[in-house]
Formats: sequence, C-alpha cells, structure tokens
Amino acid sequence: MSDRPPHPDTLSFGASAVPDELTERDQWVSWRYQWTPDRDEWSKVPRDVSGGYASSTDADTWTDFDSAVEHYNDHDSDGVGFVVHEDGIVAGVDLDGCRDPQTGDVDDWATDIIGKLDSYTEVSPSGTGFRVFVLGFKPGDSCKQVMESQFDLEKTSEIEIYDSGRYLTVTGHHVDGTPTSVEQRNSALSDVYEEYMVEDEDEDEESGYGAEPVDVDLEDEEIIQKARNAGNGDDFARLFDCGDTSAHGGDHSRADLALCGHLAFWTGGDRNRIDRLFRQSALMRDKWDEDRGSKTYGELTIDEALKGRTDFYDPSQVATTDGGTAAVSASESFTVGAGDGVRFKDAPAEPVVDDEDRVSIVKPEPGTTDVTVKPIGKWVCQQCGTVSGEHATVGDSVKDPGNCPSCGKSGPWEPVVDDDVPAQFYLQEAWDYPKAVDESDFEELWDDVRQYIYDHWDAGANNGHIYDGLTAYALSTWLRPDLDFVPHIMLMGRYTGGKTRLLNTLSRLSYRCIVSASASPSSMFRLIDAYDTTFFVSEYHGLDPDTRRELDAVVRAAQKRGETVTRSVQMDGGGFEPEVLDPFTHVAVATQYEPADDIVSRCIEVKTSPATREMPPTLDDERATSIRNRLLYARFRLLGSNRIKIAKTNAYEYLAEHEIDGRLREKLLSALMIADIWGDVGMMDDFVDYLVSATKQAEAKSEDAIFTEAVRDLAFESVGRSSFDDPDTNPFGDVEIPYSDIADRFNDISGQDRSNSWIGHVVSRHNFETQRKRDGTVIADPELGEKLQDLCSDYSLGWEPLDSINAVAELDKPYNGQCSACGDTDWIAYEDVEYGDRLCGQCADELRD
Repeated sequence: MSDRPPHPDTLSFGASAVPDELTERDQWVSWRYQWTPDRDEWSKVPRDVSGGYASSTDADTWTDFDSAVEHYNDHDSDGVGFVVHEDGIVAGVDLDGCRDPQTGDVDDWATDIIGKLDSYTEVSPSGTGFRVFVLGFKPGDSCKQVMESQFDLEKTSEIEIYDSGRYLTVTGHHVDGTPTSVEQRNSALSDVYEEYMVEDEDEDEESGYGAEPVDVDLEDEEIIQKARNAGNGDDFARLFDCGDTSAHGGDHSRADLALCGHLAFWTGGDRNRIDRLFRQSALMRDKWDEDRGSKTYGELTIDEALKGRTDFYDPSQVATTDGGTAAVSASESFTVGAGDGVRFKDAPAEPVVDDEDRVSIVKPEPGTTDVTVKPIGKWVCQQCGTVSGEHATVGDSVKDPGNCPSCGKSGPWEPVVDDDVPAQFYLQEAWDYPKAVDESDFEELWDDVRQYIYDHWDAGANNGHIYDGLTAYALSTWLRPDLDFVPHIMLMGRYTGGKTRLLNTLSRLSYRCIVSASASPSSMFRLIDAYDTTFFVSEYHGLDPDTRRELDAVVRAAQKRGETVTRSVQMDGGGFEPEVLDPFTHVAVATQYEPADDIVSRCIEVKTSPATREMPPTLDDERATSIRNRLLYARFRLLGSNRIKIAKTNAYEYLAEHEIDGRLREKLLSALMIADIWGDVGMMDDFVDYLVSATKQAEAKSEDAIFTEAVRDLAFESVGRSSFDDPDTNPFGDVEIPYSDIADRFNDISGQDRSNSWIGHVVSRHNFETQRKRDGTVIADPELGEKLQDLCSDYSLGWEPLDSINAVAELDKPYNGQCSACGDTDWIAYEDVEYGDRLCGQCADELRD
C-alpha cells in the first residue's frame, strides 16, 4: 500500500463547452479513478448514475448528459464520459502523452492529427493529451499505435481511435482554434488512420499488394520512358519531371501517392525500385524519409500504392508485330489518380465516351485511389498476347478481330474489358455519357448543378426551394445503388416549353437518363431492369390507356428498393415463363392534367409556367458534360462509403425531429442525404416546408378527402347547431345520409360526375354502416361522428360545424409569392384553414365573406 502513487489530479469538468452533437445523445456515464493492483495503476472506471458499474456495451447503464453532470456534481466522481457504439456515428481519437501540462507545448504528430481532423478538440483529464471527436467511422480494425514524445511525462505516448465499444472521458476544456462543434470528418479520419495506424492492420507487412509482383527486366530509364509514352504519360510526366501537384489540388501527399501508383505499375510492384525511382523525381523532399512510427512516410506511401493492386506491367505478355513494333500488353490499362486520399469501395464499372464517340470502361480499383480505363472493342490473342481490334463507338456491335495480325491464328480471343457485363451493354445510344472521371471541385457540385438548372429553367419568383429539390434529385440519381427510397417528380402545367425544358435540363445532369415521349408497355420495366436507367416521360397526357397504366405501375413499384414485378416471356420452344424484374429507379413525368391520387402522392409535384426571365435558346451541352464527368467521380467516391451511412443517419434524424413519416418521408430521404453530403440537411428546410404544405393540400383535395368533406357537411346540416353543442348527446347516431345527396355534393365540390354506385364503393371502403331504403341506399351508422372525425384528421380537414369554422389563419412567416387562389404575385400572409392554400389579403377577405 505504501508504494501506491497518490490519487491522480484531474481537470475539473466544464459542461458549457461540450458540443450539442454529444450532449443530445443519451450515451453518457460518470467515472472514477480506481486502483487496479494487477495492473499497478489508477484506472478510470465507468459508473452509472445509480452508483454501480457502467459498461460501454450495455446501453441500460448509460444516461443523458444532464443526469451524468448532476451525478458528477452530487457524488464523488472524477468526471463524465461519452460512450461510442456501433449504432452511432461519433468516433473518438485519443492522443495520449503528447502535451506538456506545464508549458502547453505539443508533439508535432499530435498537432498534425488535430489539424487534419479539424473538429471539436479538448484537453484530456491529466492535461497530458487531447481528445478529438468527429462524425465518422474508423476504416479498419486497429485501435492503438504507440508513438514517441519529446516530453518526459512518465506516460505512454500513443494514438487510439474508437467508434464502438468504448467510453471516452470528456472534460469540456476546449482547445482554442479548433471547432466548437463535432464535424463530419469521415474522409479525414480515414486519412489519419491510414497514415498513423495502418501498420497494425492484419495484412502482409512485406508485400501489401493484392497480386504477386512481376519481374520487369528493364533499366530504370527504360521504365521511365515507357511511363512517359503511355496513354496517361502526360500525368506521369507532370508528377515525375515537373513535380506539378495542381491535378491533385496542390496537395503534395496526394501527388506522392499518385506517382507511386504509376511507378507500382511499371516496376511490377518492386518496392525497392519504386523507392529508387521516386527519389529521382521532382517530387522528392525530406519528408520522404521522416519517421511515422516504425516506418517512414515514404514506406507508408508505397504501402498504400500497392494495397489491393492486381494490375502490373508484364513485359512477357508483349508480343512483336511483323513490322517490329511492340504491341500493347493485355494487362496494361490507363490508370488515373482519383485524388484526395479517398479510397474507393467497389462501385460498378461505367462507360465513358471520347470526342470521337469511342467507348471505354472506367472502373475504380477497390482500396485504392485509382480508376482503370479499358477500351471496348479491343481483344487479346490468347496465343501470343497481341491486342487487336477496333475501338468501339456508340451504337457499334462488338466482335473479335478474326485472324491475329501477329501470329496469324484465329485466337482464341478474350476481350480487354473482361467484366461480367457484355460489352454491347455499354454501347447504347439512349443517354448522355460522361467523357471522363473528373475529381475537380467535388465540394462545388451542389452549387454547379443548381446553377445549371437555374440558368436553363425558370421556377418563378421566390421559388428557390424548387431549385434545391431539383438539385438533390439530379445528384441522387448517381447514388441510386446506395438508396432505399427514391423520389419521383411530376411536372404539371398547361403551357408549352416549361415541362419539356425542365425534363431535358435534368436529363443532362442525371445518371443514364432516357427522355421518352412514349414507350411500349412491355419495354418500360425491362429497360429499367436491364440498364438501370433514370426514366423520364415528356407526354404522359398523350399516352394511350395501356401505356399509361404501365407507366403508373412503374411509378408505384419503382420508389422502394426490393420491389419486384413479374412479366411473362415467350419461350423459344413455345409457352411462357415468368420474368422477375427490378423496377427501382428515379422517374419524372410531365403532364397537362393530374393523374390518379395514388400516383400524385408518390411524386414531388412541380408547377411549370412560361419563363419570366430570358432563357438561352438551347441547353449548354458542353457545360453539362463537364458536370457529368465530375458526377461520375462523385459516384465512384461515394458508393459504399461511410459518408453515405452518415448522411442516411442524419437524414433519418431530421425526419424524426420534424415528425415526417409515410410517403413524404420516402420522397424526402434521399434529398436530405444529398444535402448532408454537400452541405447540411438544414439546406432543405424551405423545400421540406413546401412539400409538407403541398402534401396537406393534396390530402385535402384528394377524392377520398372530398368524399369525407361532403359527408361531413351533410351530417352537420342534418343534426343542426344546437344538437351539436349538447355534450351529453350523440347527435349523429340517428343521421341518415342518402348516396344521392353525397354524389350531388361531391360533384359540386370536385366538378366531376360521380354516380351513386361509385359513392357506394367509397362508402364500403370506409366501413360505414348502410341501410337500403325505398328511395335508395343511405349511410346509417351509430358511429358516424367518430368515424368522420378520424377521417377529417387523416385528410387535414376541419371538424366543426360549417358556421363555426375560422376559414382563414395568419401565417407565422409571410412572404412574397404566388397566391394559390388568384394566381397573382403578392404578399402572402394568410392560409385557407380548410385546404392549406396560401392566400393574398384580397382573397383572404373574400374567403372570410
């Protein structure tokens, strides 16, 4: 006992500085120092608010922030802690033994990490380290890395990263100069992890690549010359000869990694040779030999360049033609650095088209920052390795070259594009292709897509939220494989130009988008299933009834992942067999009149009208192609990433906070995810308000709502005001409402011509009790009042006698916009309580009268 060191001093807890991103989560414990004899040290032991032990894996022992603080203040606790767990999105980074508590001096490696993460940072309880909290996920299994410190602290210097199964002490001693909030830093966390923690990964320390290295028996200068002369030789020369980092955002480290990627290919994966050649390059600097734990920065960069790589230059596969010219190796493909340290997952390959309409396939290499490019139409002779064939263009058919120009034999041939998708799949003429994978200005994509839509289509005054919704829609089409629900768009208007103009504008920015004036009923589902197309129809109102019903079926089935449709396919030998199709896609429909209620309810409705400002006569296709090139990079970068998971979590939290559910939640989910990726879900507040209001109006004006309104009004007229005011009576118990009266009232409100028989179907669907009388059938239901009140609630209708309804309400936030009643642009300060219409002052007065 006499050898036990004294109870450690600890910083006092400062609750006011703890960010909301932590305090709003019920993941808190308190903690106390406890002597641990077998470890001969004081341990920070988590406690629950009842005084018992807490566990970082048992949520029942956690509490809310205020209760944890109260327990800290009222009991003998040393501090509070926050639990990170697998269902959350908060990760914590411990930087221990890196700060002199007397001088405040900090080790360089800790300063580097704090700067890279750029999120809420605080001093640890001992004062000798830091804690950084971020929104993100740890990309691997390693949790701890021992470091070296310049300070003699009698404390191990180390980095620890946790995103689950751990509690982290919180002091509230915020570090000046760092954000006061917990920021989304998934990409930065991955970079820190790869730079400082990667050597602990369960991988081959000696190799680190996904295939055996290839012996390249060439002199260094020959390798460098081959790299300069390759299809991506300009990229190599800029890095190797000039030290130009501009293609990588001026980031020297990203440029180092890109050059190592080139050298890894041409050296056959020879680590020593990569290092030797890199030292000859214009990018070489002292940092290459700086220590990063047990390895140097250069060694870690080479590790990263080789990780998962399977494609190396192989001179043994290069044949010689009769003319003595070296043929291209089948394994040689053009590789471009994708940049900024983001490592791709496993996104599917995509076609790109050059200025001569030649089609190549681009595929991100999982676990790397590279995109491999291979030409369609090129074939490899399996006899001699010669690559031959014409580079295919859009609309071509693909066939092997026949006799090999080198060995004279007729193959066998294997296509250079060797994935599971037939080459013909990529040669369709139906949509606009990207021309490249462009990593530039990723963060500006939201603004650039929105500006393109604004420049080519006019939503009218004070409708900026419409551009936000359309921007999110176009961007979300590129991330469809990672979405659970997708929105559909319905463009409504009786004017020429507006609807088609918007469809064509969106089609230039959307993934594999087909704009069709019509389609055969049998083709729609098969087209979507086969090519994962985004499907736009420009003339819904002009479709024949069969085609319209088929399109309606697409709208119903295409919104939710996992839905399938079955069609019959005629077999070659006669008879039919079932064909199961996946209809999941984005749909947009332009029409002059409103389709059925259940179609409208699945769509975001956008009103179109003649432009009020000058529009360009044609769409800027060159600009659109440039944006598509960047969107293709965004697709590769984001699919399968933790950033998508974070965005989905934040979107669901937003929807829950705003009490949005049902079909409206399904329509908004992907839009909110997109907003979170390129900014913040709060960017969509105005658009969400618009959709909530529009949904209420649609509910109120649907056929079922009009039916409910008609029955309600007839019931109130039947019972009279005095009966309704008596709380001890059931005024509706003896009411009888004839079908004929309901039909008359329904038709007066809706302008339709519905029969008594149709009314009977609606009555039956709503489970009203009925009686047959001499003059016809009537509703005669003892529970009429209760059922009507529930229906009025469902359809956002008022529930009072007509003469007691306050027809007009003032808006909390008036605005300058279009009046729903008269259509004029005016100061909109009122709302029709019954239908939710937004009104100007004159129309509000008329409604009151």
